[in-house]
Amino acid sequence: MKALFARILKLVLFFTLAFILTACGTSNTPTWDNLPPGTYAPHPVFEEFYLQHGGHNLFGYPVSTVFTDQAGTRYQYFETVLMSFNPANGAISFEPLGLQLGLDTLPVLAWQGPDKHGDDGLTVGEFKIHPAFVPLYLSLGPERVGLPITDPFYNPGRNRMEQHFEGTGMFFLLNDPEETPLLLDYSLVACQSCRPQSHPRQTIAIIQTLLPDDKIYEQMKWANIPISLTGEMIKGPALLVDGTIDFVFEHLALYHQDGALKIRPVPVLLGLKDEFYYAHISHPDLVFYEINEGAGHNIYRPFDTFIWENGGYQVSGEPISEIIPLNRELGQIQQCFRNYCLEYIPQNVGTEIRPVPLGQFYLESHIPIYVPTKESEDSGKNDNQNERSVTPFTLIVWEHPTVVDSQTPETISVKVILENTPQPGLTVTLKVILPDGTEAFYQMPPTGEDGTTSYTLNPIQAENSQLVFYETCLVVQGKTQLCVDQSFMIWGNP
Repeated sequence: MKALFARILKLVLFFTLAFILTACGTSNTPTWDNLPPGTYAPHPVFEEFYLQHGGHNLFGYPVSTVFTDQAGTRYQYFETVLMSFNPANGAISFEPLGLQLGLDTLPVLAWQGPDKHGDDGLTVGEFKIHPAFVPLYLSLGPERVGLPITDPFYNPGRNRMEQHFEGTGMFFLLNDPEETPLLLDYSLVACQSCRPQSHPRQTIAIIQTLLPDDKIYEQMKWANIPISLTGEMIKGPALLVDGTIDFVFEHLALYHQDGALKIRPVPVLLGLKDEFYYAHISHPDLVFYEINEGAGHNIYRPFDTFIWENGGYQVSGEPISEIIPLNRELGQIQQCFRNYCLEYIPQNVGTEIRPVPLGQFYLESHIPIYVPTKESEDSGKNDNQNERSVTPFTLIVWEHPTVVDSQTPETISVKVILENTPQPGLTVTLKVILPDGTEAFYQMPPTGEDGTTSYTLNPIQAENSQLVFYETCLVVQGKTQLCVDQSFMIWGNP
């Protein structure tokens, strides 16, 4: 152990110097008199450390004023960390928000190294730090970042690699060839009063729910549908009354039908289709898409480029509207295609063109009619009837394996947490809905000392790509407190 920390100390000195030199070579000093609403200047005791170790690019803005405890220790929330300053020794630390958020209990899709770095990263405690995170871990200081509390893992919904530590979380985007490490927004989750009015870092938010089965992302890759286009999954898999299975993302919706992955024409379903086709307009900023005997739609050329860079018109579908002005004075426009809409916001430097977040509108439109679950049935009750309307418990549910053939048993596991503390001796029920609609009910063993219980199902006979839905419910003193709906896929049968 002493040899390990001696090695870490040498690496700390090397990478700290490298990062400080990098920071000094760039202009990273914000102007404290022109801050976004809801953000603050760093307190003087934190300012030098903040600027020398990455500033706004790494930590984001401060999102609270400084506050002091009875021992005189000063604290300030930044978007990514809670910094503390001990006046007795002048040390700056990161408070263990990762542990306070319970992220050490998060089941993850583990990274399998080594990778292009040519080594296996750095092992600290019981976990291995991803090679891309090692320089940042060492430059910030292991004593500040704390021990890793998860393995590195692939987050398909955000198209990035992540790893959680006691004091902060790290990630890099998979489409970043440099694998630049950045920090997750721990403080914006942990601090309920820290709510900047304008927050441009939504893509860095922490996902605290279980990651969905990554089989859908493999199928998306085969269909040439990039995650950068879809955004994060916000609902799914969800069974509709017509027998199809929805996967609703921020910007579009996919569905399974007869084992095939298809795209729902959400803009058409939402009534965004023009009634008429239009004549060709000759203009250098326009591309004409002919649909019917010389008539069609004129497409903003940058939209056309975006479409070809994100799966082509096979993914977007044909245009269904002309260019729609959103704000003429600011030059903001929108245009819809069969499967998604695009908007051009010139003020958003670097992301001027982006998909319109139609997924939530689709769900709120009540167009999809989902098969009701116990949770959705109870949601229609009055507050005094709905025993599960408010609950302090958290259920973490997973299955192993996530994809199973018809000869292999499937194990369902549930962990019950109350205020980040595992709860032993509690009752969890399990309902399984087979692909033919048959339902089976089981009572899982009482939760153990670690708050976890598991139940192993017999092998399920079904066709490849069919989903098995299941619901786990926590029952306390005869009352159902909380239910979680999930699914796993049958795959691998000959």
